[in-house]
Amino acid sequence: MRRAAKAFAWIALVYGAPPMLLLISGLFEGGWRMIVFLGLVALPLLPLILMQDSRDWRTPPPSVPLAVAVVSLVATTLLYLRLFGVIQWRLPWGAAG
Repeated sequence: MRRAAKAFAWIALVYGAPPMLLLISGLFEGGWRMIVFLGLVALPLLPLILMQDSRDWRTPPPSVPLAVAVVSLVATTLLYLRLFGVIQWRLPWGAAG
């Protein structure tokens, strides 16, 4: 299970790297989207952070980084589909997203 968690964490990082660079450039536009962009930038890094050993806090079981890596892969896939125009969504107030 630990190997699978480590593999998925690295896959999530490699798969999420290009959108991370795009979203970092979008941070400079400002507005309320900065919070969403920061969350999406941090998401591929989170599984690797959770797998680190530290004296101050206990390392979570391997299923936690694995679950976070799967969530990261799903979020990145949705972001890719949105960037390439495969899916489109509308914001609740009617503006196109």
